[in-house]
Amino acid sequence: MKKLFFALCAVAALFCSCTPEESYGELYANFSISKSVCMVGDEVVFTNTTEGGKAPYTCKWTIGDRLATLTGNEVKYTFESKGTYPIVLVVTDAAGQKMERRKNVTVNPGEIPATGDITLNWIQPVDGYAALVTPAIDDDGNIYSGSGRFLRKYDKSGNKVWEAELLPASSTRSVAATPSIDTDGSIYVATGGDATSTAVFKYSKDGTQLWKFDNFYANAGSTPAPNIAGTIIPAIGDEFIYIGNVGTTGTVMSIHKEQGYRNFYAANESLSSGPAGGCRALVVSKAANAMFFSNGQYGFSYIPKSDLDAAKASPDEEKFGRSDVRPYAKNGGTMAGAMMVDEVKGKTCGIAFRSGEDGVPAASVIAYAPAESTDLCEVACVEIPEGVSNDAGGVVKYGDDKYVVSLNYSTGNDNGGVAIISFEQNKVLARLRVQEKVSGAAAVDAAGNIIFGTEEGSLYIVKYNEGSENLEVVFKQKVFDIIQKDARYKEDAICVNYATAKVYSSPVIADDGTIYIHIANDDKQYRTNSLLFSLTYEGTKGPGTSSWPQMGKNRKHVNIQ
Repeated sequence: MKKLFFALCAVAALFCSCTPEESYGELYANFSISKSVCMVGDEVVFTNTTEGGKAPYTCKWTIGDRLATLTGNEVKYTFESKGTYPIVLVVTDAAGQKMERRKNVTVNPGEIPATGDITLNWIQPVDGYAALVTPAIDDDGNIYSGSGRFLRKYDKSGNKVWEAELLPASSTRSVAATPSIDTDGSIYVATGGDATSTAVFKYSKDGTQLWKFDNFYANAGSTPAPNIAGTIIPAIGDEFIYIGNVGTTGTVMSIHKEQGYRNFYAANESLSSGPAGGCRALVVSKAANAMFFSNGQYGFSYIPKSDLDAAKASPDEEKFGRSDVRPYAKNGGTMAGAMMVDEVKGKTCGIAFRSGEDGVPAASVIAYAPAESTDLCEVACVEIPEGVSNDAGGVVKYGDDKYVVSLNYSTGNDNGGVAIISFEQNKVLARLRVQEKVSGAAAVDAAGNIIFGTEEGSLYIVKYNEGSENLEVVFKQKVFDIIQKDARYKEDAICVNYATAKVYSSPVIADDGTIYIHIANDDKQYRTNSLLFSLTYEGTKGPGTSSWPQMGKNRKHVNIQ
């Protein structure tokens, strides 16, 4: 009996000596990031914000793929390379509970610092949003700017000589095509946007309108719905000019230079359709007897120049023909940037850029020539790595067998900028890598400088050094900073609004090396005006001596070779 009593007492004592088990809430690991998107060289702060469990917490951080292992409630890290980095926080609380939390930091490439000096000669405000149109220069050094509703002529000192209203004040559309200048000083320019505003004009050098063309093609039973893209430049031949348009009835055509009537247009025999995709850019080659043109997502095409030149018996006669030679079909990437003509591997080719997109071939610079079979059209092709794209820039010539192509960038990468490619060597020779979008074509001067602007508002001058994979930056400034450094314009009512300036335009180089370029304002409140810049850089000379150193071939943008 005593034994049973003592046993019960022992059990009772055991229960009496126990305390209730502590209960803790569920551990929820979390942290904040001072900059989830940053630039190379930025210091980023990671702060533990864990809740629940039993404090205090022990925090272990892993930065990137074991770039660093850190401890503490708050840690700091400076990223030295671009990329997307996983950040892992492992939290252990005082009760031994453990939980992990993951987040990413995107590190963008560092911005190229400003360098070099440039002289701002003058600025002229122009109306409209000068996104893609480029100034043209005549043989006397006068500058022609098509922007908004007007074509304007300026002398070399920036004085306005005359202006011609191409569209009425009520129009919501604008000049769409870069002016081109004939040997007699006549100017051709186009407006675009819809059926009521799209037209092609011819002006004399004194500002007199000589004709207006608006007789665009329409499918059988349809109403014309033309739209001239910003990458179109009227090409000037001996008897005709050549132009194209997009829209539901887009096509290419020749227009009689003297009388302004439609001579020939591309359509099928039943007039049921024109070239799929219409025309987004074009160049003309006498040597290849071809107009080469791009059809956006539908590819590249060409049509014999001799067809376009086939003379009518009278201005009222209908002349049309097929243009179904399409070396690259739909879903083969987008072909929309400015084009050029050159001899590649013994053949006269149209040269253009094809964007790389999801599910389609890599971005490429392609040379194609007329051939009996579309399978034989491609003469050369150089791929641009990293899937880069192109907005409306294009290809220009840089010396022997070298070409400069404008590039967009992908988020978090410095694959924008410009690249130099060689068809002979079948590779990219050099690049300027920036996280900036180059929408215009570059211009090359006689000293080998490559000049271009970006949608981020920068103006660059770079050089190619043989053997180097990186282009050398000799000048880089934000265009707004160029304005702010000049007392004449710093407080100007229009110029002060250009903090969000963008450079969509291609530069044009005068014979004395002066650079002219349009600057657009991307602040929607101020999209009704743009600026025409005249700039002098000490190292620039006249236009390059290659066959096609600028958009539209030369400072007059004749767009034919």
